[in-house]
Amino acid sequence: CTSAIIYNAQPMGVLLLSAPIGDVVATLNQIRTRVLMFSAAVAAAAFVVSFWMAGYLTRPIVELTRSIYQMSRGKFDQQVQVSPHGSGEIVQLANTFNVMAKRLQMLDATRGEFVSNASHELKTPLSAIKVLVESMLSGPIDPAMQQEFLHDINNEIDRMSTMITDLLTLVAIDNRSRELKLETVDLGEVIRKVAHNIEPIAKGKNMNVEIEIED
Repeated sequence: CTSAIIYNAQPMGVLLLSAPIGDVVATLNQIRTRVLMFSAAVAAAAFVVSFWMAGYLTRPIVELTRSIYQMSRGKFDQQVQVSPHGSGEIVQLANTFNVMAKRLQMLDATRGEFVSNASHELKTPLSAIKVLVESMLSGPIDPAMQQEFLHDINNEIDRMSTMITDLLTLVAIDNRSRELKLETVDLGEVIRKVAHNIEPIAKGKNMNVEIEIED
């Protein structure tokens, strides 16, 4: 640093001031090193937090993908874990998926039960027809009894046809292509028909069927 020396408007000389700047440079280098270290630490912390947040936010999506894959293989007992304090579109999507999975599980169980019941109902008239035919093939029988057996076989075939029609109707109702029509049914008459239909099977097992219906 220099400054002119002036006396009576005449320059008398120059004042020169010099000082070493090594300490200043060293201090600046230390500050620069600390700033770089702090920046690196902040960047590393930001990366770790971002990685954790990404995993936390995408975990429901990963679980959803896994559950959907399991459901595509017929496993409907799938549920996605959702935080009770969570919010947002992902949580709403997970909750909707859980509701859908429960409904599909119930529907699958209902369909299985329906198929089992339908198979049982169709097996009953087939068993009755088999018993009647075996009775006719076992040896000569009275023509009147034979006529009654043939009449019962015809009724059982009509019954099976009605069951198949009812199954098709249920499918149509399930597909919302047909409206359900309600009508009054005489339960006593239904019970009498059922008892008459299973009577050949009961006789084949040495059993008697008795019904008692109030007026």
